[in-house]
Amino acid sequence: MDKEKLQTLQNSIKQYRRSCSYSKVPTLNERLSSARGGLGKLVDNLNRIKRLSQSLKLVLQQPLADHCRVAHWRENVLVLAVDSSQWANRLRFEKLSLLTKLRQNGFPNVSSIDIIVQPDDFQ
Repeated sequence: MDKEKLQTLQNSIKQYRRSCSYSKVPTLNERLSSARGGLGKLVDNLNRIKRLSQSLKLVLQQPLADHCRVAHWRENVLVLAVDSSQWANRLRFEKLSLLTKLRQNGFPNVSSIDIIVQPDDFQ
């Protein structure tokens, strides 16, 4: 092999090594979000629930916000869990207002809100 080809090959190897050492290693969240199939959908749903929970705490008034949490998200229906039937009744009165506020805060896909009572989840 002549010197010129050898030099070209060595330069190519150096360039390859540099590009490998500076490449960004994806985080676990990035890897899971890019996963195809059920796992990717699960991560997307968990991220949506997390964002919905944060928005819920912002738009609900106290003390109702302390007694309410996001339980599920399925087929554009938000399922909220409360710790007693009294809070469920109070939340039913706020349902239309809450739906409007959530849509205005970046969740236009929320078509309806279901309310369930789960007292054990709040202890």
